[in-house]
Amino acid sequence: MNLKKTITSLLMCPFLLGLGACSSDDIDPNVKPDNQTSHLIYNIAVVYSTGGLGDMGFSDEIYDGICQLEMERGDSIQLSQYFPEDREDALWYIDLFLDPENQESDSNVRNLLILADGTYGDLLTASKYWKNNQQWDVLLLDAPTQLPQELQQSSKVYAPTFSYYGAAYQAALIAYQHYKELCDIYGDDVEDSDTPFQPAVVMANDQDEPILNTLQGLRDGFAANSRALADSCITYLANKAGEGYNLPDSAFSATYKLWKQGATTMYPLCGGSAIGMYRFSRMEHAQMEGGGYLFDYCGIDADRTYSSNQCTISLKKNISSYLQNFHNLWMNTPSALTHHEIFGLDSEYIELISRYKLDMMEQLKEKAIEAEKKYLKK
Repeated sequence: MNLKKTITSLLMCPFLLGLGACSSDDIDPNVKPDNQTSHLIYNIAVVYSTGGLGDMGFSDEIYDGICQLEMERGDSIQLSQYFPEDREDALWYIDLFLDPENQESDSNVRNLLILADGTYGDLLTASKYWKNNQQWDVLLLDAPTQLPQELQQSSKVYAPTFSYYGAAYQAALIAYQHYKELCDIYGDDVEDSDTPFQPAVVMANDQDEPILNTLQGLRDGFAANSRALADSCITYLANKAGEGYNLPDSAFSATYKLWKQGATTMYPLCGGSAIGMYRFSRMEHAQMEGGGYLFDYCGIDADRTYSSNQCTISLKKNISSYLQNFHNLWMNTPSALTHHEIFGLDSEYIELISRYKLDMMEQLKEKAIEAEKKYLKK
């Protein structure tokens, strides 16, 4: 075993937080517990995405949810959190937990491995210990809508999908509706404006299903208003699955080039790389007319509308809330859990926050929800 990683794993061993019963206030009185759970120890390990923390995005939301869980139930939890440098590192951590030699058989301990990146599903099945895993339940967050058969058939895997298709569809409707209203205010012709409506997208890669579904939501939303998201206005930061999420400098350069091409609204579907776009938005030239165009962007995985006038819409996955609900069931009534469920715009876990105050906002949302339902049935 690699000495460096052996030392790292020792330094990052679980924080033992003591034993105790979960507060009855946190348990749904309408759900009867499967077994006596008050004396169990819950061993929870989290492997984050390679983008790490700090961008106020998906991983930060997960981290907040884990911290909240620790505060509420710390007397019965052993918690450890890991931040891999790359996908190879992430696989090493998965192997570390699933390796039978690192496990102790104890009926009073339940184990949960949280994979905080939907692209880790292939790493899970690639683990040499996966097929014989009996000790660890696995929560694969933001899983693809179409799970590999091996994961579908496993009773140890919980794989929620958080679809942005509907939210992206609604965001596209809102952006164009707002553009039309601005044209009316300034007496401009929508079809012959000096500043034509031109959305653009910075993608992490062209492989990962969650961001491809979001991209399709944008395409279909613009198409609903007879507008097209041109292929020339989409930039990919990487060409391999699972990559492109931690390249803020590349995202900065891509944003600048798209802005110079005339993009009026940007959508960063690139995880932590979006920091590059946010950094660009604070540059002086992006805050005034440059090359004849103004710049605004859509926040992804975090509400940035409150911190930047140039962030007009934000799409957010309320993962912290999901984790609270999931852990309540997993700890008390695991039989009530669904192994694979898709949450869209009509759920409590997907939220669109808009600076625009349009009278037809609810109508646009209903239209987007209907479009998402049809899309997910395909």
